[in-house]
Amino acid sequence: LSGTMPATGEATGATEYGVGKSQEDFMREDLVLVVDYDDNVIGYDNKYNVHKMLNAQPKGIVHRAFSVMLFDGDGKMLLQQRATSKVTFPGVWTNACCSHPLKGQTPNEEDLPRTETSSEPLGVHRAALRKLKHELGIEPAEMRAARIKYMGRVHYWAADTLTHGPHAPWGEHEIDYLLIAQLPRGAKLTLAPNEEEVSDVVWVDADELKRRMAQGGVRWSPWFRVIASEFLFGWWADLPKAFAQPPFLPIKRFDAPAEHRKAVVCHAGEAATELADLHAQEKELQWESDARRAATKQAQRRSARRDLTSTHLTTQGAVAIKQGGYGKVRTHGHSALSQLCRGEEVAAALYLQLAPGALRSNLRVDKNDADVHFCNEKLGQVSRSFAAVIRQLPAEICLDVLVFYLVLRALDTIEDDMTAFIGKEIEKCSHLFNFGKAYLGDESWSLDGVGEGAEKELLQGFSAVNRVFNRLPAASQEVIRNITV
Repeated sequence: LSGTMPATGEATGATEYGVGKSQEDFMREDLVLVVDYDDNVIGYDNKYNVHKMLNAQPKGIVHRAFSVMLFDGDGKMLLQQRATSKVTFPGVWTNACCSHPLKGQTPNEEDLPRTETSSEPLGVHRAALRKLKHELGIEPAEMRAARIKYMGRVHYWAADTLTHGPHAPWGEHEIDYLLIAQLPRGAKLTLAPNEEEVSDVVWVDADELKRRMAQGGVRWSPWFRVIASEFLFGWWADLPKAFAQPPFLPIKRFDAPAEHRKAVVCHAGEAATELADLHAQEKELQWESDARRAATKQAQRRSARRDLTSTHLTTQGAVAIKQGGYGKVRTHGHSALSQLCRGEEVAAALYLQLAPGALRSNLRVDKNDADVHFCNEKLGQVSRSFAAVIRQLPAEICLDVLVFYLVLRALDTIEDDMTAFIGKEIEKCSHLFNFGKAYLGDESWSLDGVGEGAEKELLQGFSAVNRVFNRLPAASQEVIRNITV
């Protein structure tokens, strides 16, 4: 049930990791293990992306982590204060080491999901050894005699509001593997904290830790507060017993305390208690049963749906998420005064807006042709820039290219809508597969409830586009169809 730290030869990455890198480098280059709520690895992403709490991911991206509680032979535990240069939760006190197993390390740090028959998670062990060296300067050889024991997993989320304010863009959303490790009596560690990672360290007994956590003015990491309040002191009271007990298999789930929730709707209501609600539901089911797995998956889908609905986002943010942000997301931060100071650009803009014929149109539109009128109108609404270019093309190809663009825009609208097909992903794939093969040219086909604004109206009235498509030369039809299948 417990063992020693991996041999020194297993952790070559521990002596090389992080040399010459800044905090920004780690955020952009380290690939963490992205997991679902059942701790299955479903992908990889950098630390920068998974720790961002913004529209579409107001609780960040769930990823795998670990926390090491390191005891000396006399039963004192090592604490560290995170460096003030850390991007997330700088300056807080926490356990000896807390970080992430990474993709691409040698030896491998990626473990399979836990089952009742799983052995110690060696990938997490290796990651712990790597980071103990990197953060605290603890050489792998010094840890060879230590016992290390995996105790179980906790799933939590917390925004770093105490550092970045009520609209904090950073936070944690992790399934955290809890490890306890203890040195033999009399063994000493040579600590050489990395000032880019750690501001201070201290060894404490249980009573001193309780006193420190009770006093005001000291900040603690949200994950360590969960560990301390739920598990740590019970283990600490009898470490030999803790090392002998089997790890708990079900993932324990904890929502952010009030002070670590953002001051927005996406951290309120059901969103504020989603993990506690899921944990209560899971407790009524056998952990390894299909019913429990289905309940967990459904809860994660509900969370994703809630994160992507307009009732939990700003109107602009919701539209941008639903429809790819075409022309709806601000792409620069220049002030109005700064823009007005660019005289040539202002003059060009005024000329294009006000001068008669500045943007000529070669599109031949019969005033009685409602279908071409619809196509021309939607072109201008979904993309003014493309409309300006397409309308100035030679008259003999202008309509063909216009229809070509609207067909691609309709296809992209279906593909980019992140809310219409939640729980109906197969239906979305069917639409994408059949668009060029079956829908294109079918004058009775249209689609409702997908997209936003003009893109939605384009799909609702797509029968008009198909009627114009069917009037195009056969060569043009063939080109357009070939692109969509």
